[in-house]
Amino acid sequence: DGSSFYEKIFEKTLCGYVNEAFVVQDDWGILLTASVFEREWKPGFYRQDLYWFDKSGDLKGFLPLLGRGPQSFCTAVLDRPRESSKSFPVDFQEGLHVFFADGHGGIACVRLGH
Repeated sequence: DGSSFYEKIFEKTLCGYVNEAFVVQDDWGILLTASVFEREWKPGFYRQDLYWFDKSGDLKGFLPLLGRGPQSFCTAVLDRPRESSKSFPVDFQEGLHVFFADGHGGIACVRLGH
């Protein structure tokens, strides 16, 4: 019939306007970006903050000072290659990573966990 169904999993009050929401795969929760600016206030001063909530609505992470979106979130599970390589980073951390535009011309990555 073309109707849509949405399930409310939690309710939160954030400071500002929610700009983007991304449900992370495999029950990892939701990412939200919010800004206290409704629109571009002054060039160079607009900022958004990234919030990560689990499915219970508990805050799991916070990343401030992103630039204007969209952030275009993309997830990837990164594993160590089976064969060892000397060029492979020693501090590499396996697990679920989220890549996104930082709003300042770069790409950012956060590791959510194993």
